[in-house]
Amino acid sequence: MENIHKQRCLIPILLGLFLTVGIAGCKHQTLPANDPQSTQEMVQNDTKHKRMQSRIAWLLLEAEDAFKERRLTTPKTDNALSYYQEVLEQQPDNIEAQLGIERIVKRYKNMIRYAVEQKKLAKAQILLLRAQSVDKDHKLLQTLANEVMSLQSKGKLQFYLDVDLLQARSPIIVHHLASIRKYLTDGVQEVLLVSPTDADSQWILKQLDVNANEQRFTVQQQAGKQPKVQIKLSSSKNS
Repeated sequence: MENIHKQRCLIPILLGLFLTVGIAGCKHQTLPANDPQSTQEMVQNDTKHKRMQSRIAWLLLEAEDAFKERRLTTPKTDNALSYYQEVLEQQPDNIEAQLGIERIVKRYKNMIRYAVEQKKLAKAQILLLRAQSVDKDHKLLQTLANEVMSLQSKGKLQFYLDVDLLQARSPIIVHHLASIRKYLTDGVQEVLLVSPTDADSQWILKQLDVNANEQRFTVQQQAGKQPKVQIKLSSSKNS
C-alpha cells in the first residue's frame, strides 16, 4: 500500500519534469540561429556610419578654417562653401553646414557694402557674383545688386566678371551675361570685351547673343587678366 502511494506521488513529479524539459526543448528549438550575413551587414553599416561621421567632423573643421582665412568660395577645391556643400551631400539636415553657408553670404554682404562705400565698382561686382554663386536668390543680394549698379557712370557701363566663375562657365556667369543683354540697345556705340583667352571672348559673345558682323555697334576684343564687358553709350543716349 505504501509503494502504491509513492508511485502515485512520483507520477505528477515526473510529469512536471517531462513538461518542463519538453517546453524548454521547444523554446530552444524555436530560437533563431545567428545569421552570419546579418551580423556582418550590421558591422559594416556601423563602420560606414562611423567613417561618415568622422569625415563630416573633418569637413566642418576645414570649412571653419577656410572661413576664418576668407577662403569663402575660392580657391576651387579648398574653400568654405565646397566643404559645407560636401557635408550636406552626406547629411542634408546638418544644421552646422546650413548655418555656415548663411554666414558666407553675410560675410560677402559686408564686403560688398564696404566696396560700394569705397566706390570700387570692379571689386563690388566680383564679390556680388561670388555671393550669388552661394545663393543667387538670397534676399540680401537683391538690394546689394541695386547698390552696386548705382556705381555705374552714365556714358560707360562696366560689368566685371570673376575669372574663376568665367573659366568654370558657371551658371551664375551665364545668368549675369544674360542680364547684360538688356543694355545692348540702339543707344550703344561700342562694346569692349576683355578676357584671358579668345575662347573666353567667343563664349561671352555667345552668351550676350552678339554677332559682331550684324550689330549696329562696334565690338572690340582685348586680352586681359581681368575679364569684363564694357558698353559705351552714344552721346544722344547719355543726354
